[in-house]
Amino acid sequence: KDGMLKVWEIRTARLRHTLSEHWATIHGIVALPTRSEFISVSEDHTMRVWDYVTGKLKRTLGKSSPIQSLSVAADGRHAYVGVRRAVEAWDLETGKLVRSFEVGTDVARVVAVTRDGSRVLSGGGDGTVRVWDTSNARQLFAIRAHRRDIWDLALLSDDRHAVTASADGSLQLVDIRQGIKVCRLKGHRTEVLAVAVHGSRAISGSSDRTLVYWDLAHGRRLRRLEGHQNVIDDVAI
Repeated sequence: KDGMLKVWEIRTARLRHTLSEHWATIHGIVALPTRSEFISVSEDHTMRVWDYVTGKLKRTLGKSSPIQSLSVAADGRHAYVGVRRAVEAWDLETGKLVRSFEVGTDVARVVAVTRDGSRVLSGGGDGTVRVWDTSNARQLFAIRAHRRDIWDLALLSDDRHAVTASADGSLQLVDIRQGIKVCRLKGHRTEVLAVAVHGSRAISGSSDRTLVYWDLAHGRRLRRLEGHQNVIDDVAI
């Protein structure tokens, strides 16, 4: 929330750079797959591209509203950011806005782009997963996955399914090619704040201070992990 970025060397646990150009909460960081750069987005209305080796700021892309989320295409060419009432696609080579995907009055709190780059998804306060064709910004589906906010969203590697985490205390597996709900996953006592996937497995974190490990192929809970003393708002697998 202090707008600070820190770059660490994993092997030595040494702090390499402290980057302080953002002046508001940072909502996303993604490493670019094809070069030694990463992107950060913030409520200060900017998306910034950095060189993580030198710590240099390479470029700043501005917006008229706070940026809530970030996803980068597999080729590293386009970045998708969630803002108030839209998801925006930016060309990272030219620094230009190339396409906008409208979400009505909602905020695109979470954004994800498929590995093949053909679809972009968003989730927000109305509990709906929206799916667009990236080539023409046409909305393909609006899947009402939850009755309350979607806090996180993760795509499976098949580019066909996604799983959402919601304030209603559940997760929802959806089929983004057919625009349908597949199954609801219930295992947390309070709101689910984060989800990550690997193959047919997922892990979720909640304000109930637990992690739950899931089998998505069969829609069942495998294990509950307890021990945290505070909310869990981010996970990785």
